Amino acid sequence: MRKLVEDKSKTQELEKTRKEKEELTKENERLRSELQAGAKSNKRDRKEEAKNAKAYEKTINGINAIEWFEKGCKAFNAEHWNEAIDAYTKAIKLKPYYADAYNNRAVAYDNLGNHQQAIEDYNKAIPDYALAYYNRGLVYGKLGNYQQKINDYKIAARLGDKDAQNILTKKGIQW
Repeated sequence: MRKLVEDKSKTQELEKTRKEKEELTKENERLRSELQAGAKSNKRDRKEEAKNAKAYEKTINGINAIEWFEKGCKAFNAEHWNEAIDAYTKAIKLKPYYADAYNNRAVAYDNLGNHQQAIEDYNKAIPDYALAYYNRGLVYGKLGNYQQKINDYKIAARLGDKDAQNILTKKGIQW
């Protein structure tokens, strides 16, 4: 059952990144046009040009981060954990607050048995990312820290994670 949920989650995750990539590409094209128009214009506003150049670079980094994220997802789905970790790491370098990349890299670390690194990455994927709380709870359970596992499940449940809600409800635990 969890596998079906994860597959659906991964599909939604990829769709979200595709939409983000489309938006960044459109913004990139708009900024490129403005930069070219500014270069041709006699009235050059240096501050505006610098702002547009910085925004343009940010869109390029965002697009590249998404491309690395997508490569990571392909490796992830093939269970090539080290390859996925490398790709997600490159995505995070380009986009430092990339919650999806941190979450997926954490799952890969967990699958390699590196639970502490997985927890560190889950910590970076939260505070409002229900799946990261749920996944971190799974790792805490593997480490025997059941109280932290339940605490993370409660937060995930409050944020809408159905699996966490079901587990807590079956155990009679309020969330």
